[in-house]
Amino acid sequence: MFIVTVTNNGNEFPLRGTNWAYSMDRAQVFATRDDAAAALEKARKFMKPAMFKRAVIKELAPAADSLAQAEEESRRYRAIHGGDGW
Repeated sequence: MFIVTVTNNGNEFPLRGTNWAYSMDRAQVFATRDDAAAALEKARKFMKPAMFKRAVIKELAPAADSLAQAEEESRRYRAIHGGDGW
């Protein structure tokens, strides 16, 4: 899964259609890098060249990896503090 983002004035904005969304929750998610690149190319005609150059295609971490990471953090917490974790 991939998203397209651009950083402007220190803030990161995701691509949604041909516009930049205000929140990462509203990011349009693409199945492949090629789909993300095609969407960025479609949005290009609505962007200034400098903005297009700053656009980046990012791969999202798989949900399974995120769950495994959360479980590992919970195990570490229990090992340090005892108890049932979070």
